[in-house]
Amino acid sequence: MNKAIVLREYQNLVFDVPGKNDVLIDRSDWREIRDYVLGNPDADGKQAMVVGDQTIKAVNYVGVLQTRAGTTVEILPKVELDGGREKTEREREIFLRMLRRWRKSKDCIQLNDADVRTLKNFPLLEAFITMFMKDMHELTRRGLACAYNEIEENRHTLKGKLLIAPNLRHNLVHKERFYVRYEEFSPNRPINRLLKSTLLLLQRLSRLDANRVNIRRAQLYFEDIPASNNIDADLIRARVDRTMPLYNRLFPWARLFLKRAAPATWRDRSPALALLFPMEKIFEDYAAHLVRVAGGGWTVNAQESRYHLVTENQDGKSEFRLRPDIVARRGGQVRVMDAKWKRLDTEEEHYNISQTDLYQLYAYGKKYHAKENTAPELYLLYPRNKNFMKSLVYQFETGLCLTVVPVDLDKEKILDKSLDPTVASCANAA
Repeated sequence: MNKAIVLREYQNLVFDVPGKNDVLIDRSDWREIRDYVLGNPDADGKQAMVVGDQTIKAVNYVGVLQTRAGTTVEILPKVELDGGREKTEREREIFLRMLRRWRKSKDCIQLNDADVRTLKNFPLLEAFITMFMKDMHELTRRGLACAYNEIEENRHTLKGKLLIAPNLRHNLVHKERFYVRYEEFSPNRPINRLLKSTLLLLQRLSRLDANRVNIRRAQLYFEDIPASNNIDADLIRARVDRTMPLYNRLFPWARLFLKRAAPATWRDRSPALALLFPMEKIFEDYAAHLVRVAGGGWTVNAQESRYHLVTENQDGKSEFRLRPDIVARRGGQVRVMDAKWKRLDTEEEHYNISQTDLYQLYAYGKKYHAKENTAPELYLLYPRNKNFMKSLVYQFETGLCLTVVPVDLDKEKILDKSLDPTVASCANAA
């Protein structure tokens, strides 16, 4: 059986004598994870974990790592739960609720509240496999998609088009054979080969009896389809269109498992399984969702890119596009927000708020004020923790201020009255 280890953000993974909150792992597994982290920076050149001489700290990425020896490390987000409790099931539930709001996951993760409540009881890897197998069951029930494949072969019977030159070359002394080209309507197509390969992979990875039974049952429908012998080529050739909704959900999962990396996030350089998800991006989209459900008649846009910091450069072009995480409008009111997956601490200098983040919101405020002729309400959203329970207010200048707001992930709401449409904001109050 695989060894299962739960690691929370900001905890250290160690192979020697563990400290109070450290998590112990075998030295060989530790080295394999270290090599993977060091060799697989994200698109911005950042590493998913902080690697020290004898420690690996989980920071900003959540998901699953599995070593060649079968040790599974489940990384869960560090969230503040009511009463200070740390329940693994609740942390998984919060992560899954956030993950389903991530724009990059919507093609493959289709979860309702009942699904989340069920999957929180499974390790993350088994939860991901369960999601995949739910759609796989529906696909096999409806039937696999077929396509016409062009086949060239030497046959004993004439079929399709006789190829004169190859026929003379191969059958000069075998007059009973025919070298032909013909089309065959078959489920042997790139997307189905990828799904077959995914099922074979998951059969080795899964330790949950229900998943293993469902995987074996699904494999019966792929008996006549070979596994992919060139994953990269089939990923390029796979054709999935709007008429194939189940394939549209299964294909991202297949790519995720087979390339062993979160979509568009990691390069595959290690034999260790790595399904890691960027919490900062997930939190941005989840915060936008919470702003939407708060209501109040606001129109909410995520990642708006309407304006540039530089209106005109030396070539007469706009430059340095501004892209706030959330922009909400109602009538003549404008709210501009950024969400940061970072732990604030009211006992630390500047509460651990980055000066760069303040500059960024100030730039948003000045540009939106100039372009829309109204002072926007500015917000920075951070996850709540025991040392950050109430909002902080920063006055930039008359009519332009910033509210730093805690987001309660346990209760799924933003903790600030200024985001209540009936309460005046700091900008309006000024």
